[in-house]
Amino acid sequence: MIGRCIACNEKSGGRDIVSIDHLTRRTFKLFRCVSCQIAWLDVPADLDVGAYYPQAYCGGKGYRFHPAIELLVRLFRKARARFVLRYWKRKPGRILDVGCGRAVMLAELDKLGWHCIGTEISEASSKLAGSGARVILHAEPSLEACGFPSDYFDVVTLWHVFEHLRNPVETLKEIKRILKPDGLLVIEVPNFVSWQARFNESNWIYLEAPRHFYQFSPKGLLKIIKANCFNVVYLRTLSLEIGIFGMFQSILNLIIPRKNLFFLLMNKGERDMLDFRSVSLLFSLALLVIFALPGLVLSVFLELASSLMGCGGVIRSVARNVK
Repeated sequence: MIGRCIACNEKSGGRDIVSIDHLTRRTFKLFRCVSCQIAWLDVPADLDVGAYYPQAYCGGKGYRFHPAIELLVRLFRKARARFVLRYWKRKPGRILDVGCGRAVMLAELDKLGWHCIGTEISEASSKLAGSGARVILHAEPSLEACGFPSDYFDVVTLWHVFEHLRNPVETLKEIKRILKPDGLLVIEVPNFVSWQARFNESNWIYLEAPRHFYQFSPKGLLKIIKANCFNVVYLRTLSLEIGIFGMFQSILNLIIPRKNLFFLLMNKGERDMLDFRSVSLLFSLALLVIFALPGLVLSVFLELASSLMGCGGVIRSVARNVK
């Protein structure tokens, strides 16, 4: 899958990045485009991606994180629903959330009269979407396999899903087909050229190889969206949800030997995989206790500053379908 950049059709150049999957400890290489700074993963076409989404990654019994974190997650998902409404000033319509997770955002829109449809590639993951809302769920290997009619949806959203796709451009073409004229497209992805990504490099938490096939820059994402005849009306790199957490974990990764430790502790399934008898892990835990509070304060300042300069940890874009 070395190939070329999906935005510029150029070969990779410059220094590549090696990433170690924190679940399997397997090493992967990312190639980057010098022109637009999109990066892509070097993986064989027959890679069993499902093996890298174990139960520990997906969570279970309707939750994935520590209860306090789960409360924050649900509040931020509700904020996503409000964000959609900010750009959809008309009466409630039909919305598709690609990779809807537990469908919390859709549950909020359902209360307001929206017709809500979500997709999840894993049937097991789709069963976790127990939001109580009238949400139709599709567990299919691709968006194309769902077979939605043309000009069917008013809004399509992809919250941290676009980077998981093997063929994001093909998915974007399918979205264009099923989205109504002037329909709304919302895409949010990690920012590969953010401050937190640059100073963490191969230890950046949002590399997530091999679950993330692609990494995007604002320039590269904008180029792909425009090339598929969407009119971009909003693009920012500020995220109080994903951005600040990514900066916080990135700062800790510079200090603590066990990478992504805070994230692992917050994730119930992955926390159970840690060996708390290990001296090195206990040392990392001691450093976490010492640096957690100052690291959090510093991460808020740095992430807000980086977002003001267009280098925040997350890219959020809104586009209108032009037909």
